[in-house]
Amino acid sequence: MQRRGSDGSAKTPYLTVYDYGQGGIWRVILARSADQIAARYPELKILSAPPDWMSDEQLREIEQHSTVDIDDHGEPFLAALRTQRGEADG
Repeated sequence: MQRRGSDGSAKTPYLTVYDYGQGGIWRVILARSADQIAARYPELKILSAPPDWMSDEQLREIEQHSTVDIDDHGEPFLAALRTQRGEADG
């Protein structure tokens, strides 16, 4: 299923997780491809399907409240990943 990103381009939602060792931060990222996510944010794991333990309700919550556009450079979660790597915003 494609959606329109913040820049108006067609993008596909991908379920991702940032595993920090004692848990994970889940996001749906709108991107042109999984490869685009892997290239920009190699610290994220891209899932082809939700894990068995994740309920439909949990997935809906992530989709509703934690969907971000890969091109939104001001998005706090993506900015934090870049900062963690020592990259400047933008």
